[in-house]
Amino acid sequence: MPRKSRSPRLSCKEKLSEKIRINMREYQKGRWVSPQQAIAVSYSQVLKKSPSCKKSLRSKRRPAKSATKSSRAKKSSRVKKSMRKSRSRKN
Repeated sequence: MPRKSRSPRLSCKEKLSEKIRINMREYQKGRWVSPQQAIAVSYSQVLKKSPSCKKSLRSKRRPAKSATKSSRAKKSSRVKKSMRKSRSRKN
């Protein structure tokens, strides 16, 4: 009976965990500034080498709709630096 092949998702997780392990060792040697950076670089390296893993490794979190509306309001109320300079020159 032929052996079942692994799902691509499982192999992607294995690739990621191996890469995290390697980058955490490099973090301890001083290559990365923080453990979070080592993990972020691991994700980037795996996704660059295996683009097919993008779907299985993407984040499950979604931003709340109310949060995006409030950030838009804040962004529109800001005054550009160039406008601030021109206002101060007029006074």
